[in-house]
Amino acid sequence: MVLLQSHAPIDVVILFLGVNNLKHIFAASAADIAKGLGVLIQIIKGSYCGPEGKTPHIVAIAPPPLTKLTDYFELEFMNGKEKSRELPRHIEKTARDWGCHYLDAPSIVKASDEDGVHLDVESHRKLGEAAAEMVGKLLQASSKI
Repeated sequence: MVLLQSHAPIDVVILFLGVNNLKHIFAASAADIAKGLGVLIQIIKGSYCGPEGKTPHIVAIAPPPLTKLTDYFELEFMNGKEKSRELPRHIEKTARDWGCHYLDAPSIVKASDEDGVHLDVESHRKLGEAAAEMVGKLLQASSKI
């Protein structure tokens, strides 16, 4: 909360979380991960760090599902592929329940063929452009109020 308030006013907060939470060591379901996202959203909404002390726009981005994992990541993300396919639905619901905006990264990009977890350069570009477009529309809509 202090970090948010120290950077106020903040127009938009983007939350792009979830992949690392799929690691086997955390034993978290897709629903659990989305609940954690809800906690972060609640903190942001309670910070009143947006313009004029209001809540900033919050955009939740669901990560693309895991694909063919390298040996290293296969162990680290054991049983994570199925959860990663469920995660976007849960993140979208959490965003909707909290009145936030949602960006569906799986409809735009996929995890890299190199390791099955991370985005490659082209996917970063595409997702960045989609996020920038959304943020631009949010800021434009805010300025019309």
